Amino acid sequence: IVIAEMLDDARLFPRELFAATPTVFLDSNPAAVTSGMPNVLHNAKAICEVATREFFSIGCSEIAYAGWFEKVHWSEDKRRACRDILALHGKKLLELTLTKKETEDASRLYRRLCVWLESLPRPCGVLAVNDAVAEQILAAARVCGIPIPSDLAVIGVIDNESGCERVTPSLSSVEVDYVAAGEAAMSVLERHPRTSTAVGKTILVPPLKLIR
Repeated sequence: IVIAEMLDDARLFPRELFAATPTVFLDSNPAAVTSGMPNVLHNAKAICEVATREFFSIGCSEIAYAGWFEKVHWSEDKRRACRDILALHGKKLLELTLTKKETEDASRLYRRLCVWLESLPRPCGVLAVNDAVAEQILAAARVCGIPIPSDLAVIGVIDNESGCERVTPSLSSVEVDYVAAGEAAMSVLERHPRTSTAVGKTILVPPLKLIR
C-alpha cells in the first residue's frame, strides 16, 4: 500500500506508477492528487469556524489571518475558508502574506509583522496558519509593544504543546486530529484492499478542539 503525504506536485505520482497498488493521499494538494484516488484532508472550514467562534465570544469583532510565506495548499485553504466564513457575517478578512525573504531575516520579519499588527483594528483576533507563525506573531507583538490578549488575541493551529506553553502569554491553538486522519486513510485502504480507484473522493477530518 502507499500513503502519499503532503504532496504538492501531481507529476510525482502518475496513475501508471502504481497500477492497482492501493493508494491514498494524505493532506495533499487537491490539484496534485492523482485522478480517481482518495485524499484525506484536515477540514479547513471547521478549523476557521472554531477560531472565529472563539474570537467573537471574547469580543474580537474583526479577524485577521497570517498565512505561510509560500502559497501552499494547507495555508491557502484556511485563508479561503476564513474569507467565506467572515463574508457570511458581512466582514472582510484582514490578511497577511509574508515573502520568503522576509522570513529569512528576523529583524526584517519583525518590522513587517509590526507594521501589519499595528494596522489592525483593536480588539482583533489573529488566526495563524500554524503554531510556528503564531509564535512569530506573539514575538513581534512584544517587540512593538502591542498588548496580548487585550488588543490582539492570537490562535494557532496544530497544538504543539511544548511550543504553545513556552511562549508568553501561552498560545491558544486549534488541535487537529492526526489520529483520525490516519484512521480515515487506513479505512479507505481496508475497504478496497486491491485498488483505491473506486473511492476517489476528499475525506475531511474535523479538528478535535480549541486548546486555550
